[in-house]
Amino acid sequence: MLVPFVENGGTTYTYWGRSTCPNNKSTTTVYSGIVGGSWYTSHGGAANYVCLPRNPQWNKYGTGGTTTGMYGTEFEELNGVFGTKNADTFNNHDVVCAVCHVRSRSSQIMVPARRECYQGWTKEYEGYLVAAHDGHHGRTMFVCVDHDPNADPKGYEDKNGALMYKVLATCGSLPCPNYTNARELTCVVCTK
Repeated sequence: MLVPFVENGGTTYTYWGRSTCPNNKSTTTVYSGIVGGSWYTSHGGAANYVCLPRNPQWNKYGTGGTTTGMYGTEFEELNGVFGTKNADTFNNHDVVCAVCHVRSRSSQIMVPARRECYQGWTKEYEGYLVAAHDGHHGRTMFVCVDHDPNADPKGYEDKNGALMYKVLATCGSLPCPNYTNARELTCVVCTK
């Protein structure tokens, strides 16, 4: 997922839940877009979310045949943990994203279950861990959505597609303590 910019140096990361990158001297927005993924009940398809640009470019194309679909992604049942500065509710809102380039650093990690980066790393943003629902057939990667996300103002309909749910700690093989059962997991994106 890490794609360095060779000629300028630096690293890139996807800012899930925001349409622009943090406003600082070393970070620029490569593009902003909408989150795409496979249909939430699909037995096949891809297992990751992608940040799709709003201005796609097409090449040759046909019709029919055996294919897989790319669907928009909606927030599902995320109320209660996310900030409400940008929306009163996020349920069924389409998820936005931005791809960010950090000139001054060359590595990027997402650390689950943390709000702060480990020593020597710089915080780009913090948020909550999200993924597909464990009761659905489709699988996704765990991604870190900003703690105060934006939603696509044009996308507030229950059309489904790919879906994002908050991730809860589940005690058992996960050690409790230090984890707490049924508590939302935080996350932080860090660069170095």
